[in-house]
Amino acid sequence: MNLEKIKKFFGFPLDKKHKDNVEKELCNYLYHTGKIICIIIVISQIIMMISISAREGGPFVTPRRQWYFYMYVTLFCVSSVFMFVFSYLWNKKKDCCTFYINLWIIYVTFFCLWGCVITLLDQLGGNDLSVFSYIMLAAAAFSVLKFGESVIVFGGCFLFLNLFLPGIQTIPGNEFSNIVNTFFITSLAIFVSTMLYRNRVFTYYDKLLISQQYEEISHINNLLNDKVMTDDLTKMNNRRYLEDILQKKLISHANQEPITGMMIDIDYFKNYNDIYGHQKGDYVLKKIGKIIKSSIGNEHIPARYGGEEFVVLLPSVDKLKAINMAEKIRNNVEDA
Repeated sequence: MNLEKIKKFFGFPLDKKHKDNVEKELCNYLYHTGKIICIIIVISQIIMMISISAREGGPFVTPRRQWYFYMYVTLFCVSSVFMFVFSYLWNKKKDCCTFYINLWIIYVTFFCLWGCVITLLDQLGGNDLSVFSYIMLAAAAFSVLKFGESVIVFGGCFLFLNLFLPGIQTIPGNEFSNIVNTFFITSLAIFVSTMLYRNRVFTYYDKLLISQQYEEISHINNLLNDKVMTDDLTKMNNRRYLEDILQKKLISHANQEPITGMMIDIDYFKNYNDIYGHQKGDYVLKKIGKIIKSSIGNEHIPARYGGEEFVVLLPSVDKLKAINMAEKIRNNVEDA
């Protein structure tokens, strides 16, 4: 596996030009998904606080139950504050994507450490690693962590838990089993987090590339369309454009306002070409084309029909106005 494939597998951006746009997409995901996750966590902690308070003796009957209650309150408060702060900052300023991602990583780290503390409390009542398992996998599923970040967050929680487990667990001689089980869960969390990050990043990356390619194709198509519909010499619309637009104008003006066409021909143009040459003739064509365009309004459509012939399409213009406009063009050419 070469370096580029390794980078692609672990989710490193392959194109720095799109890094900012990919981070914006990730932030948008975190904002919308994070709010839902925080709401679920807040509601679940309210339920747990009510549940432990409703038990016989209340939440302070034993030190262990007190710690459970304090941990529920802590996660409730931190999640509520985080959700409020993240939403407030996001609505104020959306271009600090790196800051928002780092803020989310801090919250995920806290969430995982919270799960480790709850697991240690569970160990006082038996050999239960279920909270550690589902907290780590849940964090891996909704987090946006690169491979290195996953190793630091989940690996750090693994070390934290196994540092305190030997002194807390109530079943002796179970250290090796706990290390193996927590190591497997940690490795799985790192793998899930890395793959989900990779999939999200490259889904957004591919989306950006497709959008960019679509814009480039559209731009090229517009250029080709302009090329096909424009006369190279005078830069006016050509006969193909005229035939296309005329059909649309006739349909739109059917049984309504008049539409008038004007055919303009340069007299003795062949003789001029024979005497002065085609370069001078091209200059005349360009010059007269400019005069025609400047003599009519923007709502009218001039075109080079072919050779020394020009056509002007005049929507909503009757015969009398068209004659006056034709005389104006003739006078402007004569003055030039």
